[in-house]
Amino acid sequence: MTKETMFIQMAIQTVLPAIAAFFAIRVIRTRKYKNYIIKYSFSYPSWDEKDIKRSIAYWESRDFSCTSLSDQISGTRGSEQGNLHSNDMTKLICVLRVIKTTSGKISSEMHLDGRFQYITEWNKLDFVLEQLQFKRYLLGKGEAEFVSEYWKVRKFKKGSLPLFGKKSTFAFWKRKIESLADGEILPVFEVDLSQDLIKN
Repeated sequence: MTKETMFIQMAIQTVLPAIAAFFAIRVIRTRKYKNYIIKYSFSYPSWDEKDIKRSIAYWESRDFSCTSLSDQISGTRGSEQGNLHSNDMTKLICVLRVIKTTSGKISSEMHLDGRFQYITEWNKLDFVLEQLQFKRYLLGKGEAEFVSEYWKVRKFKKGSLPLFGKKSTFAFWKRKIESLADGEILPVFEVDLSQDLIKN
């Protein structure tokens, strides 16, 4: 047996069990983790064609593919492959619905498929930020100054580089992001019982 053959056999014996274990863990997670909904409702004076187009532009900048029917916006992003392999929340299957309610508020809902995923507090904060930024976009305020820095921190948190100091802490960024609500009700991140397709 040549050295090359021995190396290949050793690699197969080492790598294949690791791959099998990885997928086994992912499958186990599907039995535990649920679908989620991120709900946000806020006052806004109008909801005309211009507002709908601006809303679509924002959500498409967040990787959603959007359509509008009458006064409702529907959107989707992500894929099953994203759910299986990615820790980037924008790659997970997510369904968006935006509509103006009878009470005159804008209702924005994101239905997140949680299969194969462990949703952390940082992940939840990502979705809360997306919703708060949507309101700012409609109001013409644009992106908050610290948002680009936050996404850099999130990239580092996923393993590219270590960060130190208070700007690396969850509590610091949670306060910063929640301040965007200007004292009003925050987006709600919760288990989506109406869309719970994953059973224990």
